Amino acid sequence: PCTKSCGSGVQTRPVTCTGMSDEHRNEARREEECPLPKPFDRHICNAVVCPPFWEVEPFPNCTAKGGIQERPIRCRQVRADGLVFTAPEVVCYNEVDKPRQKRECSPKCDRGIGEFDWFAGDWDLCTTQCKSPRTIQCYNPANNKYAEPICCWPQPRPIDSKPCVNTGGIYTWDVGNWTQCSKSCGGGIRKRVVTCINRITRHTEVSCPRCIKPKVEDTCNTVACGEQCINLLSDGICGQVKAIGLCPNYKKQCACSCG
Repeated sequence: PCTKSCGSGVQTRPVTCTGMSDEHRNEARREEECPLPKPFDRHICNAVVCPPFWEVEPFPNCTAKGGIQERPIRCRQVRADGLVFTAPEVVCYNEVDKPRQKRECSPKCDRGIGEFDWFAGDWDLCTTQCKSPRTIQCYNPANNKYAEPICCWPQPRPIDSKPCVNTGGIYTWDVGNWTQCSKSCGGGIRKRVVTCINRITRHTEVSCPRCIKPKVEDTCNTVACGEQCINLLSDGICGQVKAIGLCPNYKKQCACSCG
């Protein structure tokens, strides 16, 4: 049979090279033994235009406010060559009624006793996106029932994720002190040891979120060599000197503040 009733299907048939054996029995042979070209073993069938039909998308989920919802509906048809195209709606109306395109969306909340409110679960471990997620559900504690989010409207929904931080939880990054800068000027490097530990056992672990791992290396003393300044007087006095406009008289004593 044809694979399609319209829009160009395919029909196949077995084609085998056969010949008479020495015992005068018909038996299969290799294709190259047949002297004539092999007949076609498939061909196009039912290459006719298909009847039009309505292509319907599902309604979206109800919004918190309910109201009227609308979904896309198109009249479609398959050509004789199998190509699907959009046809004028009047073509489909001649075949079948148009499906419902609008509906009233009202929340179905079995309130019973009590009121629905948001239930927030515990914060979960940090994800690869450096977010800590938690479950948020609409819940009625009076009758122990969960419902669609619209049943908790208009109460604002709590956040379901937050950026990971290096505080709280069992695992945390333990940060050591910075080493002395490798250069006194011109841009040096300082380093420190950062280790993931268990807060309780103080043992080294591997479960800390890498996306919030503190720096183990940083630049330091970036002022160009020869441009360093020194306040010969205290920073407090030099600050007052600058504030009252006496920098021209104390330019050497307050080189940094008055530079």
